[in-house]
Amino acid sequence: MKKLLVLIFIFSVSFSLYSQANMDGFGSVKWGNSIEEVKGGIVGKIYYTDDKKVLISKDGDIEYLYGFFYIGPYAKNAELPSEDTRENKTEQVKNSRLFYVSVKFPYLAMSDVKKKIEEIYGPATGEDMKDNKGAIVWDSEKTTVIMWVDNYEKKPFCMKINYFSKEIAKEVNDYQNVIFNSNEIEILKRLSL
Repeated sequence: MKKLLVLIFIFSVSFSLYSQANMDGFGSVKWGNSIEEVKGGIVGKIYYTDDKKVLISKDGDIEYLYGFFYIGPYAKNAELPSEDTRENKTEQVKNSRLFYVSVKFPYLAMSDVKKKIEEIYGPATGEDMKDNKGAIVWDSEKTTVIMWVDNYEKKPFCMKINYFSKEIAKEVNDYQNVIFNSNEIEILKRLSL
């Protein structure tokens, strides 16, 4: 019981300190920051990075996965969709940009985690729950937060929260249209990918 209380305290402090009410990133890092910029503002201590697509850190029992949108050198000549308004596409190809953060922790009661999120972001904007499992969503102009809920011993628990940049998610979707043909995209949709 004492370990659970300590974990809830660590999670609460970490969540409060490293989240932003305006939802323009995660903690002190903004969506679109390079991997080098993110390294200076991560939560916890880095224990893995590939220096292009992912940076993983730990703070006690909490793991933070920072994911980056990276277009590799193989795509330098690929034509990005016209919606892409970035001035220098070559720079986009060379740099990774922060796209999402996934926070994982040991199971905590869904109601406790939801309460902490609501203190910062307000009421949820949507949910898809059945039999004590599913997802609860907070949506803003720039960010989507998804709290994943699992049924454990017939009660709802949470062990993962995802933060996504809506703008970069659109770019990832547009990029998918560059690297896959229309038939392949239809197959991916049927596979829910």
